[in-house]
Amino acid sequence: MVWTRRGRRRLGIILLAFVTVGIAGAAVYGAREVYRNRLAERSRADGLAAYVERDYETAMPLLSYAVTRDRNDLEVLRALADSRAHVPEPGNRHLQSAAAMYRAVLDRDSTDLGALEALVDVFGQLQYH
Repeated sequence: MVWTRRGRRRLGIILLAFVTVGIAGAAVYGAREVYRNRLAERSRADGLAAYVERDYETAMPLLSYAVTRDRNDLEVLRALADSRAHVPEPGNRHLQSAAAMYRAVLDRDSTDLGALEALVDVFGQLQYH
């Protein structure tokens, strides 16, 4: 098959359009990741500050977002579990989710005595014997 001059030009334009769209997509994805990482860092800092001030209701959504971006940040996970334990919900759901979070801390670091003591305390509040 012989390509005419017009056909080659059209093919070049189509290829250039695909490459341009690909580069633009990669740039948007990169910018989005940078934005999400900065938001996670800000959420981590603001959440830990609210936790230190014992403003647990403010701390929970901030720490929760930070944990979704870095599930291995034990300091944030511990603070989220403690905040969760301090904001009551019907049916002791707050204690059940706090216990799950403390277990997640212990899964990552089995030597964390503070998390273990808090888990035992939560179990006591749930009246597990």
